[in-house]
Amino acid sequence: KLNEIYRRYLKGKNVSYAIIPDKNYFVAAENGYLSLDYDRMQEIMNENIENMRYINLFNTLTIDDYYRTDIHWRQEKIIDVAEKILKEMRNDAEISINQYTKQELYPFYGSYYGQAALKVEPDTLVYLTNEVIDKALVYDYELKAQKKVYVTEKFGGMDSYDVFLSGAKSLISIKNPEATTNRELILFRDSFGSSVAPLLLSGYSKIMLVDIRYIATDVLDDFIDFSQENQDVLFLYNTQLINNSYMLK
Repeated sequence: KLNEIYRRYLKGKNVSYAIIPDKNYFVAAENGYLSLDYDRMQEIMNENIENMRYINLFNTLTIDDYYRTDIHWRQEKIIDVAEKILKEMRNDAEISINQYTKQELYPFYGSYYGQAALKVEPDTLVYLTNEVIDKALVYDYELKAQKKVYVTEKFGGMDSYDVFLSGAKSLISIKNPEATTNRELILFRDSFGSSVAPLLLSGYSKIMLVDIRYIATDVLDDFIDFSQENQDVLFLYNTQLINNSYMLK
């Protein structure tokens, strides 16, 4: 699927891909749990994906970078991930945790909370703000409406992680009025991309978030102008989606 998208739309562009390990990668071996063969997964991807640079995130993350009660990574813990992505994509933007203000929402009951056999303390959801993020212009192509980067009214709903860019959406754009570059990013992503995209925004004038679980590959050029220069492309998927890639349209 990645090769198909490249051949149809992305020839000649700066294209990378990265894999986000699930939490089992960090705890399975020491606890005797069954798990994926993560090394083999990376080998298969690297052997078969063409014309894309691989950004290895496995050694950048630890189990502490994830919520205890949820599958997802914690935004305040992945500044180094965002830094690595920018660097590997040859983007000179520099970010650090000191550039952001932390906002907290509590209690955060993640998707695993109800599955726990024992009583588990809820997490605190932290989202990072700064002037670039506060002034960002988010457009939801499904609702044809302007949105905010962080939709705090989603907290306490069906999935509180939807605070980040309203959750599962087929196509979203984020424009950066504070940008000092005309460089754009097309981010093919799953739900993990919702929390890392705001951290990448300082390096781009615009980020298009595309979720091909909900939009067909065949119609992408109806909504995205792939002829633009200065377009970087990143495919960013977690291991569970890659291992169930029939979900990609």
